[in-house]
Amino acid sequence: MYQEYYDFIYGRRASGVSHHSPEKIIELFTRAADHPEELADATQFFLGGLDGDLGHLNDNDLKNIQYTIIGFCYYLCSFLIERHVDPELAYNNSDYFISKADGICSFNEARELFDMMGKLSFSLIHRSKRPAYGYTVEKSIHYIEQNLYSALTAIQVAKFIGLNPEYLSRVFKAETGKTLYRFIQESKLREAKALLTRTNKSITEIAHDLGYSSIAHFSAAFQRMTGFPPSEYRNRKLPAELKE
Repeated sequence: MYQEYYDFIYGRRASGVSHHSPEKIIELFTRAADHPEELADATQFFLGGLDGDLGHLNDNDLKNIQYTIIGFCYYLCSFLIERHVDPELAYNNSDYFISKADGICSFNEARELFDMMGKLSFSLIHRSKRPAYGYTVEKSIHYIEQNLYSALTAIQVAKFIGLNPEYLSRVFKAETGKTLYRFIQESKLREAKALLTRTNKSITEIAHDLGYSSIAHFSAAFQRMTGFPPSEYRNRKLPAELKE
């Protein structure tokens, strides 16, 4: 078994087969994320060299494509987190596309999946754009993002960070321009907007999932932020496929 392992890794090295460097992969992700019109070129780059540039993972061409996409999901996940996408969203995003890779039956399907992976994954970045803050604020934001689906309070955040709630709120506002309470509410309502427009969850389910004490409380908070009740916002923004 060990002999087979060493024959493989050193044999590959001696054959001259090479893989894209992590730096090259991240460079392509950066270009495609910042310039959506370059996504097609990135797709061609990633999938166009399966006969050598990307290495040879399996004698079955289809499996080789699947393995390639699964491998790039790892880099994509790291890239999303570096761009301040909530880690759980980034992991779930990769899990979704890894599961889809298993069902690919042709090169054209692989190209379509890669294109969709880029568009949907990079859309998470555009929704998550924000400045980088100091350690305490970043740690607070990460905790808030991990606990949106609960009745989260500023006191709970402060307890997790290990600071007095009033002091943490002052630090938080000095760096972000928002109170800790307001940031929590805006984060919850931003999540609610995504759930309303990207899922078929009922408004009652969304309010409950996000830790609101009642639908009335959720609806009032949502309307203050967006200018619309949740139901009207959903009807205005809901993709056609979810309206059917």
